[in-house]
Amino acid sequence: MYRKTTELLYKSLGVKPSESMQNLFEMIKKQSHSEDADIIEIQKDLAAETPEGAFLCEYGTFREIYNMHSRLMGRLGICAHMCLVSVVNRKPRDSEDDQKYVEKIMEKMQSAMLSGLRIGDVLSRLSVNQFIVLLPSCNYENSSMVMNRVLRKIRYSLNHTRFDLEVTIEEVETKG
Repeated sequence: MYRKTTELLYKSLGVKPSESMQNLFEMIKKQSHSEDADIIEIQKDLAAETPEGAFLCEYGTFREIYNMHSRLMGRLGICAHMCLVSVVNRKPRDSEDDQKYVEKIMEKMQSAMLSGLRIGDVLSRLSVNQFIVLLPSCNYENSSMVMNRVLRKIRYSLNHTRFDLEVTIEEVETKG
């Protein structure tokens, strides 16, 4: 329900969920378990999904994963990069048709990115026209190569549109 609600907010109002809504979602996600669960039971519960492609999550979850990777980078000496992918309208008009068109582009982009990114990469919708991607254990050159491959896939799925795609890549800052 939360995912559907956030999609509705993006589509109808062009905004991401408020911080209070994100906090409520975090409270709901917390589950209590019986006191006598064993580790094998817990592992089975945690491994319920078979991963395919990138991990799609809400921005609040993305922020937590980002912070975890930032801490791990400092501890393990590995690098990770974050990418911002933006859809830019070449001929800005703020009509309802343009908004629907951008939404269709964002849906196609999401599908292309989910299938074009690796297992372990993290994807989240940031705004009406932006996605944010975390590429763990990936240096700048490899990050550029990955995003170029994904952009080719996106452009192929979009054919000829009046929109451009902009990508910014930055290294994740270490914490700790």
